This record gives sequence, structure tokens and C-alpha cells, in this order.
Amino acid sequence: MAEIQLSHLMGSNSSSPSSKLNECTLEAIILVQFDDKIGPIVKYQVPRDLFNEQFVDNNSILLIPRGDFMRKRLKFQYNNYTVMGRPIKISNPSYPRHYFMFNCVFVVKPSDTTEYMYSPIVRKMSEYLEEMEVDDYALSQDKFDVRKILEEVYRQLAYHGTCSHYVHERLTIYLKPDMNYERKTPPDVNPYMVPIFTRLPPPIKPNQLNRMDLLCKKICPLINGVRSIKEISTKIEIDTDLVSRCIKNLYVYGYVCLIPVFLYSNSYVQTELIREFKNEPFWLSECMNFIKRDEKLTILKQDDVYMLYLSIRPGQTVRDWVAEINPGRIRATAQNSEEYRKINKRGYVPTLIDGKDTIVESLAIIEYLDEKHHDKTPLLPSNLVEKAKVRAVALHIISGIQPLQNLGVIAHHSSDPAEKKKWAHHWINIGFQVLEKMLSESHGKFCFGDQITIADICIPPQVYNATRFDVDMSAFPIISQINDNLSKIEAFAKAHPSAQPDATE
Repeated sequence: MAEIQLSHLMGSNSSSPSSKLNECTLEAIILVQFDDKIGPIVKYQVPRDLFNEQFVDNNSILLIPRGDFMRKRLKFQYNNYTVMGRPIKISNPSYPRHYFMFNCVFVVKPSDTTEYMYSPIVRKMSEYLEEMEVDDYALSQDKFDVRKILEEVYRQLAYHGTCSHYVHERLTIYLKPDMNYERKTPPDVNPYMVPIFTRLPPPIKPNQLNRMDLLCKKICPLINGVRSIKEISTKIEIDTDLVSRCIKNLYVYGYVCLIPVFLYSNSYVQTELIREFKNEPFWLSECMNFIKRDEKLTILKQDDVYMLYLSIRPGQTVRDWVAEINPGRIRATAQNSEEYRKINKRGYVPTLIDGKDTIVESLAIIEYLDEKHHDKTPLLPSNLVEKAKVRAVALHIISGIQPLQNLGVIAHHSSDPAEKKKWAHHWINIGFQVLEKMLSESHGKFCFGDQITIADICIPPQVYNATRFDVDMSAFPIISQINDNLSKIEAFAKAHPSAQPDATE
């Protein structure tokens, strides 16, 4: 069966159910029943026979499972399709075995959104069929044309995204997908996280609260982006675990995001226990081990860490403290924190957080932003060969030069400052010699003619590093000229390493 392209059949309203369902096309609806003599069988498949008997033989335990899995939504992959169902067992002495079992499964093309969008449809359809069987034995005794019902349900879902099908005067089948398909996996919630509303206006007005359960009615008015979960639970005098569960649900449904209080507005002050850091070897060792989780990181001086602790003032937030002290100058950077490693496993920079998406690695971030905003400032040529050449220059810098004089690599090579400088100087020179030859065939004002590309974005940081390690840039006139041209552009000037708030001398 060819995939139904709904965009050809109706308008392009991206928020309509039909346009969303087009992303995970419905392939078939299959009714599986338990036959008293044969066992599980496929009773009907619409709009066509998608699977043969082998489908039931291979997946019988998932289609008609044991009692513990009845009325549970089951999902599995088969022949590159996602199969979703909710098996039902109806107990009644009138049946030969005193029970009747069936499962109405939906077969869709797999995608990340499928499970969320079709879950309510799978559940509701099983409930409608159960009602028809309990009231009229519609399935076990074929009192209705069930195939025709399934065909109509399929047709409406496939072509319209929703279903409203009249069966008889007591029953109309209404089905609608869950359009909140961007729900997130519930995070590990701790009492010291701060919930922040992500929807405007926030649901704190009486008419909005009236639609919520009692606990949400108490919690939502107290969410202000400052109070932690613990503070909210204390204010409403309700157990912290219950409040955490409620806020976790708000997170899943996209109403709030959660951030650690440490990264937002927590403030600290020294106590007399600060003396123990200086005088007790155990606490000194514990602190230094916590700070330096990665063996490749530069070892911090104990006096520097002690100074950082002493610089904290009453009422000063961590954000203000970092801006004032600039821990980066003693290599105590935020990227080495446990919180940062939760979003970037290697602890490297940069990391781009764009809505619910997290992107790492410089070139991946550059290309992501380029494709997202391509109509404004395209950074890659449209020609396939030219595009490959631009990427080659960018990759030469990012993977052929920069990693070899990274701080971690240099520190691993030697602890001697002179030897570190010699190492970096050597590899930058070799890399720049190759880069100069590459650019001699393509440069204009910039790396490739007079159009800025991703290759140009890689130039200033590497020239900055070369200057730090006293590389003679007069040996590389093309690179130097391109870097000079780029420095006159406001965006490049603002992004230059020396212009950043945590830049070190």
C-alpha cells in the first residue's frame, strides 16, 4: 500500500491532526481474536491483508497475552512496522470457555511520535469494541459488520486524522490522536529543583485551575520560577514526594521545565566550618577530588580553591559570584561541573540547547543553525562539490589542528610550560601550512571567495590559539588576511574568544 500523502488532499495547516498523522502513517487496523479451537487468529485486516498467518504465530504471546497483560497497552516492532494494541478479556459464563479474548491492533510506520499520538486511539477503540461485545456479542457472534466498521475507522483516521463514525443509536465511535506528541520522558526529580512555567499565560487563573485536580490547584499558583519543589511543599504543607509527582506530570505534559536551584538563584555564605577545609587533610582531599573528577583536568591549587570559597558573600547568587570572580582563570570552569556533564557527557564546549533539543560539537552546531536559518545567512554552497570543499577546510581545522593543542591534550603531553608551548607551536605550524595551501586555491576576502562559509567561522578561534602560542603568523598571509577581514564584521568581533566575559589573559 502506497503511503497516503495527506498534504496533497488537504490544506497545509501544520497543527491539524491530519498533518501530524501524516508523519506516522497508519498502515492497517487488524482485529485478532482467540478461537476456541485454533487459538489466536486474524479475524479482519483493513484496508488490505498486510500480514500472513506467520504474523500471529510469531507474536501470539503479544497479541493475546496471559492475564497479567490484559488491558495493558502493548507495542512491538514487526517487519519494519510498529504494532500497537490493547488486548481485552471478557469473562462471561455464556462463552464456551467462559471468556472471550480479542485485540484490535493498529499498524503504523515507526516514528518517535507514534506511541504518543496513537495511544488514546488504541485504548478508546478497544473500549468501543468491548462495549459492542458486552452489549450485543458483536465480535463473537458477528452481530455487526465489524469489517465495515474497521474500514470506516481506518478511512477517517488516514484521510482526516480523526474519526466520528455512527454505529447505532446507542454508539458513535469518536477517535482523536494525542496531539501533544512532544511529551518528554519524566526526569529524575529532586526537592531542590525549580519548576518554571513554559506556557504563557501560566495556568494560575481561577477558570484554568478549576479544570485541574486538587493538588495542582494548590501547587500552580506557587510556581514562580524561584521556589524549589521543597519550598512549595513546605508552603502548602503537603508531602514533598506528592508535590514532586505532580510537578513531574506537569513536566511530561509540557507545562513546566525543571532546573537545579544551584544553577538559578541559590546563595551561599561561609561558616566557621571553612576552617576545616584549611586544617583538616580529609576535607581538603574530599573537596579537591570532587572538583577534579577528570584525571586529565588541570590540577587546581588548594589556595585558589580556598580563595574562591572565601570570596562568597551573604546574599550573593552563584550567577553573580561566577561573573565577579571568573573561576575560569584558575581552570575552575563551569564545563567541569557535574551539572554540565548531564547535558554534555564529555564535558566539552560548546553545547547548544535549542528548546527540547541538545546539540554538541562545534561543526554539528554550526550546520544545525545554518540549516535551521538557511534562508537568512546560508553558510554552505548549494553546489555539491563546493559544499564538500568548504566542509573539508572546516574539518581540517576542527579535527586536524585544534584537537592537538587542546588544553587536555597538552596537559597529558607534558606538565612543563615550555614543552607545552613547543608541542602546540609544532602542530599549529604544520596544520597552518596545509591550510594556507588549501586556501590559496579558493580564497577571496574569505576562505571561499567573498561569501562567508562554515570554514570562516573556524578561522578566528584557531588564529587566536596560534597567537597565544607565539606562532609567527607572517608565514601565513592568506590566513592572516582572512582573519583580519572577519574581525571587521560585528558578529565575528562579538564572538571572538577575547571578547567573552570569562576570557583569561
